[in-house]
Amino acid sequence: MSATRLRAALVDRAATQWTALGVTLQAPLERTVVDLEALVGLTATVGADDARVWRGAVAWCGRHGRFVNNARLRRVVTEIGVAGDDLAEFAIAARRAGAPPWLAAGPASRSAGDRAALDDLVVLRPTRNASRLLWHLRATFGVNARADIVANLVARPGSSLTVLELAHLTRFTKRNTAVALEDLRLAGVVERQGGATLRRFRLRDPGGLLRWLEQPDAVSYPDWVAQFTVGLAVVAFLEVPAQSERVRAIEARQIATVLRPAIERAILPGPDLRVTGPAFTGAFDTWVEQLARRWEAPA
Repeated sequence: MSATRLRAALVDRAATQWTALGVTLQAPLERTVVDLEALVGLTATVGADDARVWRGAVAWCGRHGRFVNNARLRRVVTEIGVAGDDLAEFAIAARRAGAPPWLAAGPASRSAGDRAALDDLVVLRPTRNASRLLWHLRATFGVNARADIVANLVARPGSSLTVLELAHLTRFTKRNTAVALEDLRLAGVVERQGGATLRRFRLRDPGGLLRWLEQPDAVSYPDWVAQFTVGLAVVAFLEVPAQSERVRAIEARQIATVLRPAIERAILPGPDLRVTGPAFTGAFDTWVEQLARRWEAPA
C-alpha cells in the first residue's frame, strides 16, 4: 500500500478535530478529547495537503492559540517526529494570524483584512461532546499540567494513578505533575490515597465535574500523541521507495518493531509479526489499511 491513503486519512483526522474545535470545515465532528499539541504537530506535518485544513488551523490558533502549551508542544512534536521546518512553518503562519510565539516566530503582523478573513473560518457553537474538554479545562485551570491531569483522570473514572503514571500520560515532567496534583488536592478536585512511598490520586467527584463542565457522563481520551507517532512514522517509511520486495519486508518488520511501544500505548492493532519472509509485506500492507480506516472520515 502506498502512503497516499494513510496520509489522506491523517488529514481527515485533523479535519474532524479542527471541526470539533469550531473550524468551519466540511467534516464530521471528533467525539473524543482533542489533544491540542498533538493536533498542532499533526497539522504542521500533513495539514498543507489540504489548504482548507491548513487555513482553518491557522485561524483557530490565531484566535485561541494561547491555550496551546508551548513547553508541552515541544515535547509532543519531538515524540511524534515532526520535522523542525514543518513546525516552524506552521508556527510562523499561526503567529502572523495572532498566535503566541511558540518558536520565537516573530511578531504578529496580520492586517485587519486578514484578521476578518481568518476569523470567518472559526465559528464556535455550543457542543456537549468531549472534543473540547481539554480546551475548556485549560480555560478553567490554566494552560498547565493541572488541566491535562484532570482530563486524563476524567477519562478513567474510578481509577487512581501515581505521579509517574500521570506524567507519562500527560507528557509533563514528574516534578510539574507532582506540583499540579498538590494544587488540585488543595482545591478539593483530587484526593490522595496510599502511604508515603506510593501515593495515588483520583478525582474526588468525577460525575459532578462532568456535569459542571456540561460534558457527557463518560468521555474517551485516546493517546493521540502515540497514534500520530505511529501514523506519521509509517507514512514516512512508505514514502521511501524500496530496493526490492525482500528488502521492503525486512525494513517493514524493523519499523513495526521500533513502533511496538507506541502501538501498544495507542491501543492500536499491530501487524501480524508471525508472518515471515517476503510475505510480511502483505501483512504490513493489511495493517496499514486498518490504520487508514481507523483515521479516515466516514464517506
